[in-house]
Amino acid sequence: MMHILDHRTWGSTMNRKIKIVCICSMVVLAACQVRQPLSVGIFLCETEGTEAKAVLNWLESTPFDVKILQTDIDISRLDVGWIHLPDETDWEMVQRDSQAGDLFRRMLERSIPLFLTGYAAMLPHEWGFESNPPEVFDSPFEERRLFDKKGLQSWRGHPAFNGLFGGAYLYDGEERERGALIGYFDDFPGEGRVAGVEKSYIHLHRTRRLMVEHEQKGLHLLSAGGLTRFSPSNRARPQLERFTENCLRYLGGDFRPCVPTYWEDRDFSIDSIAIDPVSFEPASRRAWEPSIDSGLFWEQEQPDGGFFDLAGRRILVMGREKGGVDEVWTHPFRAFRRYGAAVLQNGKPKALETFPSRLTIRPESLTRLYTLKGGVLREVVCVSVDQPGCLIHYEYTGEDEIDLLITVSSDLRWMWPYDEKSLGGIEYGVDKFRGAVLVRDRSGAFNALIGGDIAPKHILAGAVNSAHLEGETGEGDKDENEIAFGFHYSLGGSGSSRLNIGLAGTDQGEKAVRSHYMELLEHFPSVYEDSAEHYRRLLECSVTVESPDEEFDRLWQWALVGTDRFWVHTPGLGTALTAGYATTQRGWDGGHAVNGRPGYGWYFGRDAAWSAFAVNDYGDVESVRKQLEFFQKFQDLNGKIFHELSTSGVVHYDAADATPLYIMLAAHYLRASGDLPFIRESWSCLQKAMAFLYSTDTDGDGLIENTGVGHGWVEGGGLYGAHTTLYLAGLWARTLSDAADMAGALGYGDLEDRYRREGEKVRSVLNSEFWNEAEHFSFYGLYEDGTMNPEKTVLPAVLMAWNLLDDDKAASMLPVLAGNGFSSDWGVRILSAESPLFNPRGYHYGSVWPLFTGWTALAEYEYGHAVQGFAHIYNNLLIKNHWALGFVEEVMNGSVYEPSGVCPHQCWSETNILHPGITGLIGWKPDALENRAALKPRVPWHWDRFSVRNLRAGRHRLHWTMERKPGEIVCRFDHEGGRSSLILDFSPELLPGMEIVDIQLDGKSMPFRNDRHRGLLRDPVSFPVRKTRTLRVLYRGGITVLPKIARPVPGSRSGHARVVDHSWRENVYSAVLEGESDTTHDFTFRLPGGGSVTTGGRSLPADERGFLNLPVYFPESDKAYSTCVVQIRPRFVRH
Repeated sequence: MMHILDHRTWGSTMNRKIKIVCICSMVVLAACQVRQPLSVGIFLCETEGTEAKAVLNWLESTPFDVKILQTDIDISRLDVGWIHLPDETDWEMVQRDSQAGDLFRRMLERSIPLFLTGYAAMLPHEWGFESNPPEVFDSPFEERRLFDKKGLQSWRGHPAFNGLFGGAYLYDGEERERGALIGYFDDFPGEGRVAGVEKSYIHLHRTRRLMVEHEQKGLHLLSAGGLTRFSPSNRARPQLERFTENCLRYLGGDFRPCVPTYWEDRDFSIDSIAIDPVSFEPASRRAWEPSIDSGLFWEQEQPDGGFFDLAGRRILVMGREKGGVDEVWTHPFRAFRRYGAAVLQNGKPKALETFPSRLTIRPESLTRLYTLKGGVLREVVCVSVDQPGCLIHYEYTGEDEIDLLITVSSDLRWMWPYDEKSLGGIEYGVDKFRGAVLVRDRSGAFNALIGGDIAPKHILAGAVNSAHLEGETGEGDKDENEIAFGFHYSLGGSGSSRLNIGLAGTDQGEKAVRSHYMELLEHFPSVYEDSAEHYRRLLECSVTVESPDEEFDRLWQWALVGTDRFWVHTPGLGTALTAGYATTQRGWDGGHAVNGRPGYGWYFGRDAAWSAFAVNDYGDVESVRKQLEFFQKFQDLNGKIFHELSTSGVVHYDAADATPLYIMLAAHYLRASGDLPFIRESWSCLQKAMAFLYSTDTDGDGLIENTGVGHGWVEGGGLYGAHTTLYLAGLWARTLSDAADMAGALGYGDLEDRYRREGEKVRSVLNSEFWNEAEHFSFYGLYEDGTMNPEKTVLPAVLMAWNLLDDDKAASMLPVLAGNGFSSDWGVRILSAESPLFNPRGYHYGSVWPLFTGWTALAEYEYGHAVQGFAHIYNNLLIKNHWALGFVEEVMNGSVYEPSGVCPHQCWSETNILHPGITGLIGWKPDALENRAALKPRVPWHWDRFSVRNLRAGRHRLHWTMERKPGEIVCRFDHEGGRSSLILDFSPELLPGMEIVDIQLDGKSMPFRNDRHRGLLRDPVSFPVRKTRTLRVLYRGGITVLPKIARPVPGSRSGHARVVDHSWRENVYSAVLEGESDTTHDFTFRLPGGGSVTTGGRSLPADERGFLNLPVYFPESDKAYSTCVVQIRPRFVRH
């Protein structure tokens, strides 16, 4: 062991004396109990340099007892040694110095564990513990703020990353640096084990192995070859400090229960193995006749190539509506892909998708009914609600026997940012008697199991990427990372006419996957029925609406289903919302040969927060609490909330907006749930987040910053780049207000006052410094030099949604957002189509996002532009009729009605139907702590009846029914739950020209003031609701233009006429309308109390229900669209 030390000449001449610094410390860690005080000796070439002082200053700032000792120290009581050689000159010095050699020899002889950083990572080879010498790579560290951070990542966890979630950025410099990385590049150590590889911005570099561990003959060495300098300015300093402390404590014997994992030199081959029989008791062969369904369905003859997904809490199944299943993900990996079915005809396989078929999509299942020659074959795909399993049922009705061929493949693709080779080779085994195939990685953790509940005639399995069955022979194309299977079954005739295929996968070992598989095939009816019951309960307990518009009501329910699909549980991580679903055929591949990104099917900070507002709204506050707990579990050391967390467990903190949104969501949750004990429990996390946000105000202007913190909102493109964006500043204003509310509720009066005061200052800045008076529009963002970016964007809608802008400023901007520059026939662009930056496919500079459309609707409802708000909600709803039936796309083209993003199904696209619908259209704003809620409805005036169920405020549930009659609005309120009455603050909508005559509660008049604010009664009428109350609003007058709903067809261009604004002045109603130049469009107006109008010199009566249609001509113009102002003088019927 010591042979290299024995014969090596270390040298005796040095220009300066090398000192050994020994640190004796008592370390107490919350995660694991410390057995005894830990003494640590640190070797530095000198103690006066910048790096040495930085290391010592850090150590002295800890509770350790810091003592600097000379080279002749007694090391008999030393627990751990740390040799820190950050520079090549340090390495050259220790090679020449005999005193260092003597010291190292003594530590090795006493088997003292050693932490080796920087060039010290060369020592295991020098000492003879490692046969393969590491390489030195000179790495430039650019100062690109967000994009050049670097760190280390374990394979599946290591004690060195305790509290760092398996990996961390250790260097995020504030200036350009160069530094050496010492490790194994495209190579492995001979004797050492790789504990960590390099991690950079949204990448893992599996072949850059920088952290190596050696354990030989009782000696323990841990090397970190770079990224461990303490002297450079470093935004990741807290992570570096925690990592260093963890390494020392790990070597000292802490973390004993924690089992480290390693990046192995894994053979990337495929092996066939023998497996134990796959035993189960098949369910009875009864017909597929579930006792329950969710009550919601979608039918289509001859389905095309549209996308579908089915998702439980631990599984995601995706494919094309026409046939097959493209991918099955059992988080955190893809268990199966390319599932297809065919029947033999004349000895040749014919894919089921080529036969005439009828598709039925339900929340709980997808059913295809294929018409074959001589019979009908039904295929039902469903997933388990809470287990990682999928069931595919076949039932054949016909006279003759058919040969059904099932083909599928498996590559156990671990989710990005791990690459396709991170798991190494895979193994497979076949149980021919039971007709099952097991696939697993060599660690034994990742397993996938597939088979049927009747014996197949034949099974093909092998190292191919696709299987082609013909009779009892099989063939396939070779592929090094994939296994394909083929199953040949007979259905009908004298045998069974029914078949169930089970697909299960988990990273929890073979025993677990067998259990899930058995559950599928032994209890297949309950798998389907449990899923149906889950969705039935979701629709029964959530906010649902009933209106004269059946399409609106039905698509609203699909929005609830579409949102609920994104709650995902990953073992070892927890339960939270993911962002978007797509197969790996779409989107960026992560730079990998085999894509491991299922759309955006992992956890996102900003996406989850924006989506969870709607989940609170529709009543599932219990799930939102889980989301908050998830944020807190993975909160960074500095208090920041993650931007991305893959289900494979790799976390990134790249966004500036996730942290304020977390605080806003916590306050929103408190108002919806009344759960003050949880907020009290979470207060330390909330305070850490606030401290982090304050720390990002580096120039002292009171605004949090994007610079050096992250993106938010825009991630790239022509709009990218601002010191502080308007969007982020708006979130900060709301965050301060929400933090004040929570502090006040907890009794922290001084803190409440501070937050409230500072929030008002930020709000003032938003309405002054961020206001472009010349353009009557908000600036996009503030540059570091103090100038502003004047580009007009949709982002002021975010501020208006949270009521942060003055009314006159909203009045200037909302008509612009409602016009054809921003609003297409299918939603709202981030910037105007007239902008020089506009690109209709630009992700952040021209495309339409349903998210932006929802933000705009929220703003419109908040400031009284309900006509436009309703039209924008409908834009999002109607996308459900195309492409992925029942679901809303992530991004749409800005000029043509077609998808333009990665995901056909996006979480916040769904919630931006529900959030503006509940907060704006319904007007529900609970304050559960006070057993109170505001109801400010803005129900469209072409609906004379409307009801909503399950408006929730803590334990209270309110059901509200409204009926409109000429001169009268009747509301019934039914209350459930809660130990007391719910105080309701009700503000009816007042149309232009409308006057309230009387408000009666249960037949008794209530006092009110006939004053309006943003189209509502300014002072609400307040009353307790317990059981049932009836409210009558008697009115006279009132006029409005009705929403103009566009119904685009795929491939069409935007060209619809739209309502931009309306007003009432001196008994004249004015509607500002916009349409293509030189065209005529019909608009509908309503006088709900009846009457007639004078417009354009003509007197026109409304019909018996108060409706009036007017054709409007948009004159020729040198622009694509022209504006027309229709002025109407109404004569109202007096009631």
